[in-house]
Amino acid sequence: MKKALMFVAVLFSSCDMATNETTVGDSSATQVPNVVFVVDTTYLVTDPAAMVARGRATNIGTGSVATGWYVECQFYTDASLHTKLGGNNTRISVPLAPRQETFWTISFSSSPRTSSST
Repeated sequence: MKKALMFVAVLFSSCDMATNETTVGDSSATQVPNVVFVVDTTYLVTDPAAMVARGRATNIGTGSVATGWYVECQFYTDASLHTKLGGNNTRISVPLAPRQETFWTISFSSSPRTSSST
């Protein structure tokens, strides 16, 4: 069965340090303004089976973005966005000055996977 990979990015400004977890798709998460996301690549990995999204986040504002923010992805079976497979996120551990960008990679599989900023 051919699977398409769809991507939705949301930027968080903070996380709960007590649990060190965030909930993908949490509507109460604070979005950091003036950051633009570009998804450069989406692909499937066969061994181990996973969906991967890679991209960059650019600060287009006049102020800096402090360290400790998140990029999250939600993965779907196809472009209709009717069947959500799940999601994952990665913590960005670098601040972004105006006009700076950083790269990120997020993967998803039915078993827990690691995500990282690159």
